[in-house]
Amino acid sequence: VQFGPLIFQQIKGIPMGSNFSPLLADLYLAWLEFEYMYKLIKTDYHLADKLSSNARYIDDIACVNVQNFNQIAKEIYPTEIPLEGNNSDDFSDVFLDLDIQVVNDRFSIKVYHKIDDFNFDVVNYPFPDSNISESIGYNTFMSQILRFGRICTKFEDFASRTRFIYSKLETRGYKEERLIKYFYKFCCKYPDIVRKFGFNNFKDFRHACFAVR
Repeated sequence: VQFGPLIFQQIKGIPMGSNFSPLLADLYLAWLEFEYMYKLIKTDYHLADKLSSNARYIDDIACVNVQNFNQIAKEIYPTEIPLEGNNSDDFSDVFLDLDIQVVNDRFSIKVYHKIDDFNFDVVNYPFPDSNISESIGYNTFMSQILRFGRICTKFEDFASRTRFIYSKLETRGYKEERLIKYFYKFCCKYPDIVRKFGFNNFKDFRHACFAVR
């Protein structure tokens, strides 16, 4: 790392914020996991099969039905990379932007947004009077309700999130009729999500989401 006339060599970790850092971290962790699984499959096939259902995104790991993974992780990753759990119970957890619960032996998923836990307002989403194109805000609205629709198991969770972002953008000055236009555009482009929540009519779906506006 060059800073002015000085050059420093990093001896621990990888540079934060550089383009290659996530890829380098992912490759390193994948190699550690491959080495462990390659040996494990020869000695404990049952555990190897169970661990094959896990999912990892960079340094976030979801371990389904593996209660002692913290102990297993010590055999996979070096001590310089300690694994920190979410301190959740056996019937609920969060992973990335998912809030996952087990209800009646089935997964029920809704959106998890860590800023919901903050006791102060966080400035997010674009403003229409900024220097960026106003259309970016409307496209953000559509992309977010698409994300909500794909994540949420229950309609009430989807509707709650949709109303929240709608109200926030409308308060900032985005036009109501254009937001509704983009909502219908979402319905036309992704009718499978509308049907997923038990609706066959876009107008009924909109009214249910916004409690009749």
